[in-house]
Amino acid sequence: MWTTAAPPVRPEEERLVLLDDRADAQELLAFAHAHNPRVWTRIGDGEVVRWLGVRDAAGQLLAVGGAEQEGSGVPHLAGILTATHARGQGWGETVTAALTRWSVAEHGVCTLGMFSDNDVARRIYGRLGYRTARAWHSRQLLP
Repeated sequence: MWTTAAPPVRPEEERLVLLDDRADAQELLAFAHAHNPRVWTRIGDGEVVRWLGVRDAAGQLLAVGGAEQEGSGVPHLAGILTATHARGQGWGETVTAALTRWSVAEHGVCTLGMFSDNDVARRIYGRLGYRTARAWHSRQLLP
C-alpha cells in the first residue's frame, strides 16, 4: 500500500515517543512477540530507521510502529502493532499517522505492507489515505 497524502495531526500524537532500533531492541522484540506472534519486522539490526511508540502511565508500551529504509530510499512502515489490551483505542492509527506524515514530508511518499487477513488494519490504512498498489497471498508449502 502507498500514499502521498499526509494525514492530519491527531491530538494523541503528543504522547508519542521516539524509540531506538538498537537501544530499545529487547523491549521492542518482547512487545512484538507478546502482541503479534506473526511479526516479521527486523528489530535491532538498524534496518528500522525510525520507531515511534506510546506508553501507558506505568511506562509500558501500548503501541509501536517503525519505518524501514528501503533500497529506493522510500520509508516502508513495519512492525505496527498495539498491545492486545489496548486495541480499539486508536493507538495504531495514531502511530501510523505520525510515521506517514514524517515519511511524506521527507520523501513525498510512504509505503507499507500488511497481512491480507487484517481487515482492521486495512480500514485504518484506508482512512489515512493509503491505496493498494499490489495484493498477493503468501502460503506455506508442505514438503
